[in-house]
Amino acid sequence: MSFLLHSRPVILVAGAGVLFSGCAAWYIVGRKLSVRVASLAREVELLRQEVERLRNIVEQLLPPQPPKFEKNASFHNSSLMTSDDEEAYEDAYGGPLPWLTGLRSTALTNDLDSRSITSDDYLSANSFQSLDSDETAQLFNKVDRLFDGSDHDKQEAYDTLSKKKSKLSNDANFVWRLAKATYFRSQIVGTSDKEEQRRLIFSSKDIAKEALQLDEKNSNAHKWYAIALGSTNDYESVKVKIQNGYDFKSHIERAIVLNPTDPTSHYLLGRWCFGVYMLSWVERRAAATLFATPPTATIDETLEHFLEADKLKPGTWKENLLFIAKCYIQKREYETALQWLDKADVLPTMGQDDELSQQEITTLLKQYSSYRN
Repeated sequence: MSFLLHSRPVILVAGAGVLFSGCAAWYIVGRKLSVRVASLAREVELLRQEVERLRNIVEQLLPPQPPKFEKNASFHNSSLMTSDDEEAYEDAYGGPLPWLTGLRSTALTNDLDSRSITSDDYLSANSFQSLDSDETAQLFNKVDRLFDGSDHDKQEAYDTLSKKKSKLSNDANFVWRLAKATYFRSQIVGTSDKEEQRRLIFSSKDIAKEALQLDEKNSNAHKWYAIALGSTNDYESVKVKIQNGYDFKSHIERAIVLNPTDPTSHYLLGRWCFGVYMLSWVERRAAATLFATPPTATIDETLEHFLEADKLKPGTWKENLLFIAKCYIQKREYETALQWLDKADVLPTMGQDDELSQQEITTLLKQYSSYRN
């Protein structure tokens, strides 16, 4: 008993220590749990936001639902994504596939300077196949020269062709030039008048389609229809963009078959292939789920198109040289890539498109400088 009385202070102190240690331990555990719960809450909120974003994307893929009281047979028989397709799209992909986003967003309209999509057109073997007078020949020669000039010159080409539309509307070579002029007019308008730019872009596509209806074997009609079609993607739903991507490739391939000596067509097809090759694993899985025959491209065939464009227009196209270098980088042939970057670097910078290319060229030269001999 005396032992307990004498030991009581020790026992009390020890008990207090144990109690304090236990409280401290619970406090630490509780603190960690609170931090973890707060972290999980933030993650859940981010996931909620992502689900909402994906839901908005999927809604773009689907056409507007008809009123419930309507029984629209054509609607119910239309080709829509299945629920499995929608789930795969939501799970695997958060936006339009890069190779299908058209010229303006990947690609490509802003990357095509006037030198690359003007002077090549009238070298086509079928450019003057429907000429029936010296006056028409002179008209075409005049506007082709104007296409190679300033924005003022391009505007003059548009005005000149517009005045002749009623007279030459059945001539495919006139109509694709009018489509081209309308496209250039849309670029001149730019973002200062977005509604007018939109109208001109869709008008360019419609006019190019008229040229194809007049002469399906006209390579320039196919090329300019593809360029105009790609430009409309800024205003289209994801579902339409997907279809436009396939149509773009189809018309560019047809243009090459009809005129294999046009460097711009090879460049455009190279850009399409490069976009496909650069798809991430997740994007490839999404494509394989969404499409019966998903697009494929190898880096070698991509490089082949760019090299062919350079062969037809040797050493003068900064942007094409840049993409040749980027292909060699993907092939891990860095020394060869640097050689092409050096070629691109010494070319003069002409316009905004070349300025953007030059920025990337400078970055890549610095990034891979250690691979020089």
